[in-house]
Amino acid sequence: MRLVSMLSVLAFALALGGCGKKEEQKKAEEPNKVAEEQVKKAEEAKKAAEALAAEEAKKAEEAKKATEALAAEEAKKAEEAKKAAEALAAEEAKKAEEAAKAAEEAKKAEEAKKEDPAAKAAEELQQRRERIQEIYKLGRSTNPEDITKLEELIKGDAQPYEKATALRALSSNKVEALIPTLKTLAEDKDLAVKSEAAILLYQWGEKEFAKPLMEQLLDQGVAMRRAFFKGIQDGKYTYEPEAEEFFTKAMGAKQVHVKLDAALGMMHLGKNDVAVAAFKEALADQDKEYVRLTAVSYLASAREIPEAKALLEQAANDASPKVANRAKQILGVISPEAAPAPAPAPAPAP
Repeated sequence: MRLVSMLSVLAFALALGGCGKKEEQKKAEEPNKVAEEQVKKAEEAKKAAEALAAEEAKKAEEAKKATEALAAEEAKKAEEAKKAAEALAAEEAKKAEEAAKAAEEAKKAEEAKKEDPAAKAAEELQQRRERIQEIYKLGRSTNPEDITKLEELIKGDAQPYEKATALRALSSNKVEALIPTLKTLAEDKDLAVKSEAAILLYQWGEKEFAKPLMEQLLDQGVAMRRAFFKGIQDGKYTYEPEAEEFFTKAMGAKQVHVKLDAALGMMHLGKNDVAVAAFKEALADQDKEYVRLTAVSYLASAREIPEAKALLEQAANDASPKVANRAKQILGVISPEAAPAPAPAPAPAP
């Protein structure tokens, strides 16, 4: 029994000793595990750091490539801008050269005009024609401001041809405020201004003042039929009652256009005998083409009158192509485009 007890104690002691050794062994192994764990963590930290470094390197590489691409794009844009600037500069230089050439040519043309009286005269004539059309446009306007501009031309320091055109462009409606100005202009030294003022005064009812001036103007070669013209009624030209007396006097004028102008008025009034005689005399003047051409031009507004038509048919066989073609144009045998332009002739008033 005692032996069993001792054996039990011995077994317990052995067991207890074995447990102690295991505990000591376990305690001895714990630092190793901690170390291994630390090594493992260090290894993971290293791997994480390496991964992070690789990621950062990748990002840096991508940033580098983006920067290089951006730099390349900027360089490309700069090159394109440079080329565009060079092209623009070349274009500007070309334009400047063309402008310089144009200026030089204009200068040469201007110098040529100065040296060429005919070219200068043609340019001045064209400018005058354009100005005359501008003034007539004012006369056709219904804008009171345009009529005021006409009146200012008449009263102001405009050139004589501008004043004369402005007077002619005014309507037959009397402007009382202009009467004193017109009476002053009727004594003007310029024949065109003087005659237009006298005609307008007569049409505005200032007959006692205007008629003596008009008779004087006849002697100076001014055709006055227009002063008596009232309008067209039923296709016929109508005139003031005193027109026949004035036309009869004008028929004795030395200037052919004054005489033919009066003859046309007589024909409009039905006084064909004296009118036809005057036109026949002009058309028979074989030495002066311009006289025959003037006669034909005056007959244009009377072409529906049988006697006038007969005279035009006679002129259509004239030896001068200019005279013949002008007569044919008026008769409607040929169009104006089909014939050469006639020499300038005094244009009759309506």
